[in-house]
Amino acid sequence: MKSQELLNIIKYGTVTEIKADAAQVKVAFKESGDVVSYYMPVLQSFAGKNNAYVLPSIDDVVVCLISPRGDAGVVLGSIYTGINKPLITDENKYNITFEDESSIEYDKKENLLKADIKGSAEIIIDKSITITITEDKEISAKNIKITAESEINIECKTANIKADSEANIEAGTVNLKGSKVNVGENAARGILHEGLIDWLSTHTHTGNMGSPTSPPVAPLISASCVSSTCKVSV
Repeated sequence: MKSQELLNIIKYGTVTEIKADAAQVKVAFKESGDVVSYYMPVLQSFAGKNNAYVLPSIDDVVVCLISPRGDAGVVLGSIYTGINKPLITDENKYNITFEDESSIEYDKKENLLKADIKGSAEIIIDKSITITITEDKEISAKNIKITAESEINIECKTANIKADSEANIEAGTVNLKGSKVNVGENAARGILHEGLIDWLSTHTHTGNMGSPTSPPVAPLISASCVSSTCKVSV
């Protein structure tokens, strides 16, 4: 094949229109007087039972394979130009950056996978998932909510929960089990036995004038919890 014939087959152009539902685009060829092509399919990695979907954007410079008679063609992909330069210049990185600046990047030298999402992210898993991390893991967020239909089980050697304001546990029954349960001195002063509160709320005496007195105020009590029994004393 002669070089001129090859030039007629491989053409460079600019995307002018996108037909998203067919994965096709129109391309303007400057070297041909800005002639705009018909809709041409964009080459995909998969287009059968396995499916891929990546389209160039408007004004992207693309490489096209055109038939010798010009009646058929396919867009092979986009290329960088002097105006649209690559954002990444490190040969060790694989990067996809979107128009809103969200990106997915893998650094094969540092063994680091990074996803920078400017909006929201959603992961849907129909069955089970297992996550194994050999080193440390840290989760940071404004609010974190974990919901399970049945149970939540956490197993570890040492568990620490710290709340600057309040820590609330609400359940039909709360069970504490351990060879020893320690309650801090300040915390013990704030423990009120439910039965004692109920009794004090209705406990009255006959006053000097024959009228009943007001119920006493429930006192703060100390508690010492040893073994599996919590002993409460006034």
